[in-house]
Amino acid sequence: MKPLRSVILEGIDRLGKNTVGEGLLERLGFMQVVHYQKPVLLKKYIDLAAYSAVNVTKSDDDLKRDALKAYQFASFESMFNMLKSDAKMLLNRAHLGELVYSPRYRGYDGSYVFEQEERLCPLDEVLLVLLHTSDFSFISDDGESFDFEKKEDEQLDFVRAFERSKITHKLMLDVSASGAFVPAKLICDGVAQAFNTIQSMDHHMWHMHWVKEGDTYTQVNELTPDPRTLVS
Repeated sequence: MKPLRSVILEGIDRLGKNTVGEGLLERLGFMQVVHYQKPVLLKKYIDLAAYSAVNVTKSDDDLKRDALKAYQFASFESMFNMLKSDAKMLLNRAHLGELVYSPRYRGYDGSYVFEQEERLCPLDEVLLVLLHTSDFSFISDDGESFDFEKKEDEQLDFVRAFERSKITHKLMLDVSASGAFVPAKLICDGVAQAFNTIQSMDHHMWHMHWVKEGDTYTQVNELTPDPRTLVS
């Protein structure tokens, strides 16, 4: 078995993916960082969508939908090919978000990414990390989320996508304890710990959270959990 080489960070907005990514570089060394953003509406894909609809009547919204899906398809094909290379990758957001956001906000089914994952991804060389929170009370709206009022529903969608992924090594990590963020150092240490040890363990899924008593945080590890029981 080849050692783990890359990390995918997933989860809803405002859970600290950027901070975790920066902390992982400090602990694991150089990785090629890719931060995936919302899809871009490009003329190339609009033209392709229009060409494919020569004998079909498509509205502007239909063409936009098809163009965005084509952009995302090309983006994730490239992403999985990078993961398949010898490069060490740190992906801030990746294909699970397509499962969550495309049906909600773009009008199409994003489940095609699992065919790409199974066909292209080196499934046992990647650590898939899902950041989540069991307490939303301290999460604030930065105005950049898709729909902040839907954050609980989006999180459940991420859990379902996390379950469906065929990537071998998975870590769920609760960023909250006693109504506040767990210190970033502990979260980053926890992800690095999983990256360095999970391949040598008998289990392939790990849920990590912290219990706070006074100023002390105690790490709790749950092995082979059912992800559906870990979020509200």
